[in-house]
Amino acid sequence: MKYILSLGLFSSNDIDSGSKLLLKTVAQQIENDKINSVLDMGCGVGVIGISLKKRFPGASVSMRDRDALAVAFSLENARINKVEGLNIESSLSLENLEEKTFDLLISNIPAKAGETVLEDFFRRSVNFTTAEGRVAVVIVAPLADFAEQKILEYGHEILHKEATYHYTVFHFRGHKCENPDDEMAVYVRNSDIFQLKKTEYRLETAYNIPDFDHTGFRITHAAEVLNPFQIRGTGLFWNPGQGHIPVFTAVKKNNRFDRIYLSGRDLLQIKMTDRNLKREMPQVEIVELPLYTESLLPEKIEEKSLDFACFDITPVTRTEWEQDLKDAARKILKPGAWFFVIGKSADIHKLLKDNKGFTPVEDRKYKGIRAALFKRNK
Repeated sequence: MKYILSLGLFSSNDIDSGSKLLLKTVAQQIENDKINSVLDMGCGVGVIGISLKKRFPGASVSMRDRDALAVAFSLENARINKVEGLNIESSLSLENLEEKTFDLLISNIPAKAGETVLEDFFRRSVNFTTAEGRVAVVIVAPLADFAEQKILEYGHEILHKEATYHYTVFHFRGHKCENPDDEMAVYVRNSDIFQLKKTEYRLETAYNIPDFDHTGFRITHAAEVLNPFQIRGTGLFWNPGQGHIPVFTAVKKNNRFDRIYLSGRDLLQIKMTDRNLKREMPQVEIVELPLYTESLLPEKIEEKSLDFACFDITPVTRTEWEQDLKDAARKILKPGAWFFVIGKSADIHKLLKDNKGFTPVEDRKYKGIRAALFKRNK
């Protein structure tokens, strides 16, 4: 089988040895006729899910990842390997599975997920397995003792354990439990009142996203540039992070949004920002758009319908992201709309070599970060 990898995703040079170990244990421990349904959680570029569809061709295989780029690569790798019938979606861990069950729920668990997220997975993942089904995971060696402790603490039975120097695999099944009403609560790491300029706002923040307990200089620099200007109407925030800039911009005196689009690769950023905006501004319509590239925005947002667009730039190496972003902005922004970009100075410099269609309003650099505000030409 052949897989294309991405510099923007985990294990960009080769298929990681953890996934290989996990697939080996499935081949050795599970009979082919026992698997009719599979869920690959955190699918990355699709190695595990696609491999299992090849091994169990009659099975229904679902795959999910919080990163829209991972979903796109999984879809492309399925096409390259001529594997059809996969259900691949952008989603968080166990979110929205409801009453679905699988004969095999499998995951190469990300080490940086956060303790409460991992605990929730080990406690509830068995809820979504069939009576004779199992959960199969691989986890990095430093977290293996933690994983085993939680599996046993929640009353599950370990069916198989296999370890190398770097990774440990567990197969387990066990006792089902109640699912929470608020599935996003396990991602919340902190809740506090923050202040940018003279605007105060409350924010819940998540594991594995920067600025969970403070506003870093990238955020404060963005607020410094945006603060003097009145922003109203329909807005877009690309890579919204914990939600600092979207919430600050929405609640700031004299600003008013009717609708806000939240977009970017990371679904957790989008959902945390959505959660924070709805608490502070319940009257504003929020639209979630997990997308792996800015070039897809014109397919989702009406032409010349935005009054404001904020792009926090974190480009993938060796991609033509600058042209994609500018082309998208020219299509979706109204004449006279605000266009704001922030990122590393070198990236913003590349982006702004061609300002055709935009008039500069503000352009500031600080500690290697550059923020620029433009008006869309009429």
